[in-house]
Amino acid sequence: MGRKYCILTNSGTTALTLALRSLQMPKYSEIMVSPLNCLSVLLAILFADAKPLFIDIKLPGLGIDFEDVKRKLNPRVKALIAIHPFGRPEDVFFLENFARQNGLFLIEDFAAAFGGKIKGKMMGAFGDLSITSFGRCKVLDCGHGGAIFTDEDMLYQRCLSMTKKMRASDFYESVYQWGYLRTYYALKAARKLSLPRKTLAQLLSLILRPFALTKMRTESVRCINRGLDELDEILASRLRQTQILRESLSHQYFEHENSDPQEGTYFRYSILSQPEIREEIVRTLASQGTYMSTLYAPTLGELYGSSASVPKAQEVAARIINLVFDRHTSDEEITRLAERLNLAAQSSLRSETS
Repeated sequence: MGRKYCILTNSGTTALTLALRSLQMPKYSEIMVSPLNCLSVLLAILFADAKPLFIDIKLPGLGIDFEDVKRKLNPRVKALIAIHPFGRPEDVFFLENFARQNGLFLIEDFAAAFGGKIKGKMMGAFGDLSITSFGRCKVLDCGHGGAIFTDEDMLYQRCLSMTKKMRASDFYESVYQWGYLRTYYALKAARKLSLPRKTLAQLLSLILRPFALTKMRTESVRCINRGLDELDEILASRLRQTQILRESLSHQYFEHENSDPQEGTYFRYSILSQPEIREEIVRTLASQGTYMSTLYAPTLGELYGSSASVPKAQEVAARIINLVFDRHTSDEEITRLAERLNLAAQSSLRSETS
């Protein structure tokens, strides 16, 4: 992707944490980020002693709303995190210019878009730093691993210095994975009970922090090297499967939130259903042995108890269905998946209107 430096880490969470810490921002600086995101992003911000400032998204598209970025800019904001939602290209060119004009740092998180391009430029080539993940179900899936990229000598030296101080420990990683899931469910429960989630999130992040940052496993490095050799095949497979879903899934029942098929990497294929039938569709498919993801519902803002207004993100969280697939999924399986989804939506709508 043309970056000068790359540092491997044990996870995307560690990569983002170190990238944020390397910027040496004042404590509790605000970081602009989409709420349609995974818990790892929130934890990395908290691990770096910063605070999230959630920016609404735009529809169609799922990228962040640039007008909301402008509205919410304030003196406490020191950085932006740009993501490519579910592998769809975000307009990082705009965000780079905005960050530069307003004295902000920009971190590009391309964990869901490894190998993709935007306007001919590789994702991961933007910002002061960029980070990715090689974790489970990612485009380049090694089960573990992440990476930091930068062109800045000073930022590279700071990240490198921090990685040298980290331990290599399977035990610590296991504890972190156990705690990560418990944190997610604790925040979901606190939301339902209307408990103070910000305090809970900060407390749990303090408990998890010592276990989160460990060194990259040797076997993950070997897996990444193999994956890079096979990356063109992986991306071609995802593109072909995306085209099958676009053609086979009913546009009567679903809104398709994946645009240019040539540029995205499609970590997930995203569709929007009517909110009143989404859960029934997911249950119906689950009863047939087909897993449907509803990430990211609830949004990070809801998990964190943020008061930031993000109505479009909340709407999408209530409607989204993300289809999970990889290069080992056959074209026939993808076609059958689309057929089952169409039938489930048709059945759910009939039940709703009867």
